[in-house]
Amino acid sequence: MAKIKINKLPKGYMLKGGQIIKEASMGGASTSSNYNDAQSYASTLKAVPREEANIEAEKGETVLTDISGDGTYQMFNIGGKRHAQGGTPLNLPEQSFIYSDTRKMLLTKDEMTELGIEGKKRITPAKASKKFAITEYMDILKDESSDELAISTAESMIKKNKVKLSQLAFIQERKKNFEDGLPIAAYPYLLENGIDPRMVEQQIEKAKAQASGQGQQGPQGPPPSPEAAQQQMVQQPPAPQAQRHSPP
Repeated sequence: MAKIKINKLPKGYMLKGGQIIKEASMGGASTSSNYNDAQSYASTLKAVPREEANIEAEKGETVLTDISGDGTYQMFNIGGKRHAQGGTPLNLPEQSFIYSDTRKMLLTKDEMTELGIEGKKRITPAKASKKFAITEYMDILKDESSDELAISTAESMIKKNKVKLSQLAFIQERKKNFEDGLPIAAYPYLLENGIDPRMVEQQIEKAKAQASGQGQQGPQGPPPSPEAAQQQMVQQPPAPQAQRHSPP
């Protein structure tokens, strides 16, 4: 599904020593949106007037986003209509990521195994995303009656599930051969595996350039897995580069 591109590194990431490093888990820029505080804590996002929208999503999808603009990411279901019926116009912050709910994007058994999801039935990224809860654990942290064990457990689960959601974003875009580039949502997963996201971006752009030169549509194939990419980095570390102003 479509994503919103950004032109700078997200909040929580910085360039140091030629490497992108994480300052905080899955940070995000504070960008205004047309949702009030009450909607920020709703479980399902509803359509906004189309003239105020910056993207069209569809019912059944989910979105990882910082609606309130305070750097706190939450998961939301998307209501409204399917694309065939007109879709659901939304106004979302730049670094939002939408998980697809189409049959074309059904996860394979191997992809489900990568995510640690068991089951015989294949599911979409949107349905898979619901297995990695964030909001309910955020509520525990906000609850003044939560004890130390509950808080510690919630913090651990939030970190774990954010990385899983990041991995899911990577897998979803990999299924499309990264036709829209590497999403910011995939950064935490790559960094967790010791991979510089820029190296993956370079591989994607190289594949696209090769495909274009051969008169083909799209890249020749996805970049290597984080494990393979990590081995490549050991063998041939990427040279330091200036900060990019226009990540894909």
